[in-house]
Amino acid sequence: MNLTVVNEQILAQPKGDASTEDSALAYPVAALPKFVSAEGCYLVEANGMRYLDGCAGTFNVNLGYGHPAVTRAVSDVLSTGLLHLSSSFQHPEVEAAARALVDVAPRGLTHCHFKGSTGGSTAVEQAIRHAWAATGKRSLITFRAGHHGQTIATTSVSGMPFRCNRLPISPLPAVHVDPPDCYRCRWHREPNTCHLECIDAIEHAVDAAPTGENDTAAFVGEPILGAGGGIAPPKHWWAALHSRLRRRNVLLVLDEIQTFGRTGSFFAADYYDVEPDMIVVSKGISGIGVPGAAGVLMKEPLRQLNAGERSLTSASSVISMAAVRATVDVMRTPGFFESVRYVSEILAHRLQSLQRDFACVGVVRGFGLMTGIELVKDRTSKEPDVALAHRVVEECLKNGLLLRISMYDRGAFVKVRPPLVISEDEVHELCDVLGYSLRAACEA
Repeated sequence: MNLTVVNEQILAQPKGDASTEDSALAYPVAALPKFVSAEGCYLVEANGMRYLDGCAGTFNVNLGYGHPAVTRAVSDVLSTGLLHLSSSFQHPEVEAAARALVDVAPRGLTHCHFKGSTGGSTAVEQAIRHAWAATGKRSLITFRAGHHGQTIATTSVSGMPFRCNRLPISPLPAVHVDPPDCYRCRWHREPNTCHLECIDAIEHAVDAAPTGENDTAAFVGEPILGAGGGIAPPKHWWAALHSRLRRRNVLLVLDEIQTFGRTGSFFAADYYDVEPDMIVVSKGISGIGVPGAAGVLMKEPLRQLNAGERSLTSASSVISMAAVRATVDVMRTPGFFESVRYVSEILAHRLQSLQRDFACVGVVRGFGLMTGIELVKDRTSKEPDVALAHRVVEECLKNGLLLRISMYDRGAFVKVRPPLVISEDEVHELCDVLGYSLRAACEA
C-alpha cells in the first residue's frame, strides 16, 4: 500500500481489494483539489473548477456554504467584540441557542447544556457523565461500528475495533452489540419473520455488564449509523428498544451528531417516534460549519452535574451559539422540511434506479438526506467490494462531485449526505455524476 502525505495526514491508497482493517484507514487520493471559496452546495478551486458537495463537508454544513442568515448572525457577533465569556457568566446568544433547540426537541427534553462540549466527542462524554451521575451505574452499551468520537474515552466507547487495537487505549466499560442490519441479518430474518432478536441480544448485554449485575447506565447509539455503513433500523425499532430499556432502568442516549435535520425533521428521534432520555448534537447544528457548536439535550432529572463539572473554556462560544440559533431559525421557516422531504424522495428514487441498473449496488440504505449505497461483488454473497467503492469515489471526484466512503465498517458504503438546502436540479446532477462514475469504475 502506498502512502501519501497530504496536509500532514497520512492517506492510504489501496491497491486492489483492501482488507477490512486497511479499508478502515484508506481514503481515495486522486489529484486532491485545493478549494479557495464556496457557496451554497458548491466548492470552488482557484482555477474555477466547481464541485458539488454530496457530503456537506463532514456532514456538518447542513445549510450549505455561506448561508446569508447564519453568516449575518456570526458577523453581528464579531462586530460586538465579545466572542468569549467565562462559564460563570451568561450571554443572550447562548440562552437563545439553548432555547431554540429545546423548543424543537422531542417531548421531555427540557434542558440543553453547551458549556461542557466543544464538539461531538466532548458532547458524548458529557452525556455519559450525566448518565453515570444520574444512575449511579457505570457500564454502557453501544453498537459495533458505531462512531461517537475520537477522544480516548469516545474511541473506546465507539465500536471501531481498529482504533482501539492500534492504540494502547484503556476502554471504558462498554459492551458492543450488533446493529439491526436488515441487509445482513445475523438471525437470517426477513421483515415478515422478524422477532427483534437483535433487541433480545441488547437485553442480554444489559445483564452482562462488565462492571457487575444491574450496572448498565445507558445505551448510546446513533439513530442511523454515520460511519458504520449507514445502517438504519426499521421504523418501530427504536421505540421497541426504549420500552425494554426503561423496564431495566437503562437510559437511552441518541447520538444525533450526524442525523440532525437529515430525516426530514429536526431529529431522527421524531422520525422514529421515540422520546430518548438524552440527545447529543453537534456538526450540522451550526449550519455553515462554524466549529465548536455542540451540546446535550436532556430530561430534568438527569441534571446532576454542577457548572464546574461540565465546563470547558471554549464551549458555548458566542460565535458558535449565534450560528446555532440562526440555523434553527432557518430550519423553522415554513416549507423548509417540506423541501427536504421532497428532494429526499427524488434522491431515493434515483438511488433505487442505480440499484436496478447496476448489479454491484447491493442495497440503498438510510432515509432522507442520510443515505447512500453499498457496493458488493455479488448480490447473492453480499461480499463488500471495497476497491470498487474507492474507484467510484475517485471517479466522482474527477467529475466534480464530492462523496465519502464509510470506512469504519466494511469500507464499501458510499455515503450520500448533501446539504439540506440542495435543490431538485442539484440532486439530479449528483445522481447523474454518480451514475456515470459507477459505470466508469465498473469498466476500469
